[in-house]
Amino acid sequence: MSGLCYDCFIEVNAVEDALDILKGQIKENRIGRLYVFHGPESFLREHYLRQIRQKLVSPELEGFDLETLNGSGLDFPALRDAVECVPMSGGRRVVIVSDYALFALNAETSGHMAGLIEDLPESVCLVFHYDTLAYKADGRSKLTQAVKKYGLIVEFALQKEDQLIRWAHRHFAAEGKEIGREELSKLIFLCGADMHNLRNEIGKLACGVGGASVTKDDIDKFVIPTAEAGVFALTNAIAAGRQKKAAQILRDLTVSGAEPPVKILSVVTRQMLNLYAARLLLENKKGGQALQTMCGMNSSYQAKITLEAARTRRLPWFRRALGFCFDADITLKGGAGRERALELLLGRLFAYEE
Repeated sequence: MSGLCYDCFIEVNAVEDALDILKGQIKENRIGRLYVFHGPESFLREHYLRQIRQKLVSPELEGFDLETLNGSGLDFPALRDAVECVPMSGGRRVVIVSDYALFALNAETSGHMAGLIEDLPESVCLVFHYDTLAYKADGRSKLTQAVKKYGLIVEFALQKEDQLIRWAHRHFAAEGKEIGREELSKLIFLCGADMHNLRNEIGKLACGVGGASVTKDDIDKFVIPTAEAGVFALTNAIAAGRQKKAAQILRDLTVSGAEPPVKILSVVTRQMLNLYAARLLLENKKGGQALQTMCGMNSSYQAKITLEAARTRRLPWFRRALGFCFDADITLKGGAGRERALELLLGRLFAYEE
């Protein structure tokens, strides 16, 4: 197995990138004794858990030196016993605790946990993994301070577009496929930033596309867009005056039940705000980068087609359209006719002329 590191305790500054520290520790065989993994990007959380396991525990010893515990209902003595168990190999032992409410313990147990963390055996790597349970830490508690002092807290955030483009490009290359940046941007927008979903769609394209290059037409043919991307297409069809297309998209969204009407309206309203902002920027001769900054967009493809849709209407139309969206929100949340609120909104938007 890899060389051991028994002096890897790191207190991370707010300005330091914990993920980069983790990568360095794994690469240089300096894996520490304590980690807390949390954040929405489950693909990366699972990837680095796997890296730690593979570095510290050989496959033939996983039954002895790798222990995974469900945090729900787990008591402190059972956790302590798992941590203090001596490795069979004389090397290191990995203990992964999923969804354990570490920072919601009573005062007595919290004190015991802090003491355990301060005196973790050199032979253990303890990972608290937050998957379905929300990560909430009280920065003032003794336990939180102990975790920060003796361990590494790593947040796995959803990746930015440039990071996803580089990652997806490598995966396509491994499959023997070429794909351009603009095509990748479109794919990421349609699939969302979830890397599990992206990996599945990349595999689907790699199998389905016969040629060496993946085109935008291939993406349209093989990729299933997220419901949010569908609502985005609905809003842009409205702005472009394509009534039949908008009606079909709305029908598909409501029949599929992928998103509740309240969520559909929320995304329509947000995209209408984006279109309003895009129209303002166009009138001030600004482009996609300014729109991404103003609206917090992660996708350059989204910014591009939002600007294109914003060119189809003038500013007063977008102002009035936002008013219709706010009226629909009131109706949908309790007013008369809420069952048909989205259909009525569509009718008002297409009936309104500047």
